[in-house]
Amino acid sequence: MVERALVMSTDESIGSEYVPEKIQSHVASRVQINIPLGSSSYEAERILILQTLASAGNNKAKAAKILGLSRKTLHNKLVSFSQA
Repeated sequence: MVERALVMSTDESIGSEYVPEKIQSHVASRVQINIPLGSSSYEAERILILQTLASAGNNKAKAAKILGLSRKTLHNKLVSFSQA
């Protein structure tokens, strides 16, 4: 999903039009997530996950649901971010 949004975006940031509706519908406050142009897919995914987690009040179960991930997958990604 992040890779597709990076490829599709022509702006310096990924707009909501490139984020799947199922993710948009879960973010009640419509938090804007800015991913700098030229970011790697790893860095874009990291930004998306960390900012979604913050907008979910650090509730991992809620953030995983918003992102369409299992809680275990989210946990594994968070661990990989802390090791990078």
